[in-house]
Amino acid sequence: MDVLLLNTEHSAELHAIRKVRKLLTEVIKISVPGRTLRNNMELCLSEVVTNVIEHNPSATWFKVAFGRNTQGWWLSLEDNGDAWDPLEFECDNVLDMFSEDEGGRGIGLIKALSDNIHYEAGTHTGQYNTLRLIWNQPDRLHKPTVLIVEDDPSQRRLYEAYLASGFNTLSVEDGEAAIKLIRVQDVDLVLSDIRMPGMSGISLREKLAEDDLTNITPFIFLTSESSAETQAQAVGMGIDDYLIKPVNKALLIQTIDRVLERSKQIYKQLTSRINSRISASMRPTAPEQAHHWNLQVRSRNTGVGGGDMILQKDFDSHLLLALIDIMGHDEVSKFFSYAYGGYLRGLMSTMSSDDATPPKLLQSLSDCAYEDELLSQITLTCCTMALEPSGRITLSSAGHPSPLHITTSSVEEVSVGGMLPGLISDIQYDAVTLQLNGSERLAIFTDGLYESADNNEGRHHLEEEIKKELQNTLHLPINQAIDQVMNTFDELAGTPPNDDTLLLLLEPGTPS
Repeated sequence: MDVLLLNTEHSAELHAIRKVRKLLTEVIKISVPGRTLRNNMELCLSEVVTNVIEHNPSATWFKVAFGRNTQGWWLSLEDNGDAWDPLEFECDNVLDMFSEDEGGRGIGLIKALSDNIHYEAGTHTGQYNTLRLIWNQPDRLHKPTVLIVEDDPSQRRLYEAYLASGFNTLSVEDGEAAIKLIRVQDVDLVLSDIRMPGMSGISLREKLAEDDLTNITPFIFLTSESSAETQAQAVGMGIDDYLIKPVNKALLIQTIDRVLERSKQIYKQLTSRINSRISASMRPTAPEQAHHWNLQVRSRNTGVGGGDMILQKDFDSHLLLALIDIMGHDEVSKFFSYAYGGYLRGLMSTMSSDDATPPKLLQSLSDCAYEDELLSQITLTCCTMALEPSGRITLSSAGHPSPLHITTSSVEEVSVGGMLPGLISDIQYDAVTLQLNGSERLAIFTDGLYESADNNEGRHHLEEEIKKELQNTLHLPINQAIDQVMNTFDELAGTPPNDDTLLLLLEPGTPS
């Protein structure tokens, strides 16, 4: 299941490097977890585009596409220049990544920062060179990440050993190194010595407090000083705890667990009320019958942010539907779900029947996301559809998973895709039209239906089992079928799932 998130074409000129990197940054800042992985993708993009522009003078244009599937993410670069295969350059040692053998093309860097590379040279007119980079989606690790900041190497190793079984650990020697690491790595808690050469623990805490991204990161001080003055200075900075060295393993783990749990509870208290009110108002619904179609919707919500929605408008000639997935997992994302829902309701209510087509709805949404300062702060995927009484359905997609066409003989993905809304102005979206009969169904869903598993093997298994259940339940009434599919999802993904999930099941009814 490939989902297209970005598709952009540019002239092979130097100024295009910055432009296309900015577009990729906007896409991956929400759709890819972990700053390290996002940075790797951005660096690889810069390198491969630079190769085309600076080392392939015959190239006049290039095209960049970025997407994801259940295994991870991929980035494709096409160009119309001379063929040049980066896989011909061997680089087994990290020290080779800047060697002169690569001709300054950074091939070692690209290999080191991606999980797989495929290259296909254009062999005839109309076929272009294609370089595809692949990043595997990491397993979901439920261990919190603790950053240890300690100038004594033996102490760092000791704390790492203490925490190895229950936490992911990172360690640096001073506050300055900690700041550099936090900029590229997600950290759940900082454990820092107070007295260190260079930037001290006190200065580190002050620096983190100035940044909106780190000012609420749980922070524990370690020190060999027990003076009231030092203690008062540390506590006055709003830290979460303070431990006097030497610290034994049991006390250290107990303190970290307590601080993380307290931080989690505070977060829940701050967001539960707004989440419950907003989630209730956005609960996905759709009419069970409209224009001789039968529809059923089921959803699962993690309760921590984002949001899956269905919006509709009934016209004389068709029913217009929009299935939306707000990307993100915090209370800010929940707020933007509500904001986008209000905007789309207003947009759909003002559309005339002639203009109420899936591509035009997506284009209007994208233009607003591009121009509006508020709505441009979040990323969404969307699938729009128009249901006609004859059993005909027209579909358009913006970065959304491919719908599934279910028949007695197969479950096939519907090939419809388009880039995420709001990345550039005047995005044009394509449409696909299907004619369904009474023995066929269409499943339209958000990515949580597959992505809620913990690892690649689990995601693949979840996808296969969902598809199998969709076909096995084709003989059942549609309301029973969707419940059986979601029961399978609950068994495999757990409750609550790792991601918000929405499934819309459609079938043509019998015209009256």
